Amino acid sequence: MFSRKKTTPVLGSKPRNTKPRLLFVDHVFHRKTRSFDFLVRIFEQGFDVETRYVDPSLPVDAAALIDDSEYVVIGQMDFLTPLFIAAGKKVIVVQMYDGSAGLPDTHWQMNRQARYLNFSTTLHGRALSLGCDSMLVRYFTDPASVKPVTDMDTLRGFFWQRLPKSGINLPMVRRMMGNQLSHLHVHTPADDGSVFNAADLDGFECPVTHSAWFEKQSDFAAVMDNANVFIAPRHAEGIGHAFLEAMARGMVVIAHDLPTHNEYIHNWTNGILFSQGVQTINLRDQMDKVRAISANARLTVAHGHRAWVQSHPAMLEFIRTTPAAQMVKHAGLSANIDRIMAAYQQGRDPYEDA
Repeated sequence: MFSRKKTTPVLGSKPRNTKPRLLFVDHVFHRKTRSFDFLVRIFEQGFDVETRYVDPSLPVDAAALIDDSEYVVIGQMDFLTPLFIAAGKKVIVVQMYDGSAGLPDTHWQMNRQARYLNFSTTLHGRALSLGCDSMLVRYFTDPASVKPVTDMDTLRGFFWQRLPKSGINLPMVRRMMGNQLSHLHVHTPADDGSVFNAADLDGFECPVTHSAWFEKQSDFAAVMDNANVFIAPRHAEGIGHAFLEAMARGMVVIAHDLPTHNEYIHNWTNGILFSQGVQTINLRDQMDKVRAISANARLTVAHGHRAWVQSHPAMLEFIRTTPAAQMVKHAGLSANIDRIMAAYQQGRDPYEDA
């Protein structure tokens, strides 16, 4: 577990920050990717925020994790919810479809004292149907932060092979795109530890370049600047920063038909949705539609980003008005919470049984 702490004021000095304290509990993987930094910056507008990172594969030191913060926001670490409810905190859970969709109904029913910030329309509806207090928030990239696509005369693809064992991989891209691309760039680091096989690049009828890692964000941007087709690398997303950035550029996003892809993309209007097993997606013979998709994608993100920025005060108010959980005290509580958290780490069925 890691922590990013604020500087402690000198004893006797005037406090520099009178905002209520908020503990943000995040996944240790995000310590490197900084995936939730955009949320922390919003929280800091209304709260004195401390971030702590937890590795869910390791035992949780509850005593070290619970501090005197009035508010606790849990980022994609749903299994910690009962721990902070039992401590009487004002608990807000940030839920993502890729991490929370598989939870059993009993999870929400057990944790109704928490509030939920949902980045998925599907999860938001489910939380409401199970009696939880949920706020739907829809993130959009700032289109002014990226370079727009200007050349749609040829099709140039970008694909990050993040989960080659999932079926969304280079053989699928080769089958789906056929000979339509004039160039393809493949980013090869895999989330599941798979070793890149250069032979997977064989069989493409266009030049293929590849990268092992981007040392700087500008290196990634330079590769994206040369592409206008983005093949989303996963079956489902939590938010989907990468495909939303691609839409902001006006790239044609081709994504699997599950949230959050299908909560932002209207098929063949501002992107293209596919089901696994698809054979070919014909773009080259429909370039007028392709250009319209490109323009609509950028418009979607431009309108969405304005709404996203306007939603920040309501998001902060939703957190600020969260009631404190009714603290539960009984002799077996600690053991029960430990059992629940351990079951969560074993999978859905053990968690539901717990």
